[in-house]
Amino acid sequence: MHHGVKGMKWGVRRAKQSLASANRRRISKYSEDYNETRLLRRKSSKQLSNEDLKKLNKRMNLEQEYNRLSTSEVNRGVAVAKKILSVSGIAGGLYAISKKDYVKTGKNIIKNFY
Repeated sequence: MHHGVKGMKWGVRRAKQSLASANRRRISKYSEDYNETRLLRRKSSKQLSNEDLKKLNKRMNLEQEYNRLSTSEVNRGVAVAKKILSVSGIAGGLYAISKKDYVKTGKNIIKNFY
């Protein structure tokens, strides 16, 4: 269970300085290239120079390619789950169709024919 910040009193808010310093610590863990492009992403394309656009496009393409090529366990799990759901959907559909009246009638016709 979550009970808030340890030692904090009800109704007392944290100082904005401590929140800002925590955010700075988190950002400082990122690479220098990422921090540079993060600032560039905030601007519109009209505000960027050609060099900035090239730098931003290169970084974004590299990130997309890395994410596409890295096959994490989560991606593999999602693929397996999709396959399972598609097969179970087909099986459920076939089962539902088999319970229809016209299927039963067709079975009776075939039984009587042979």
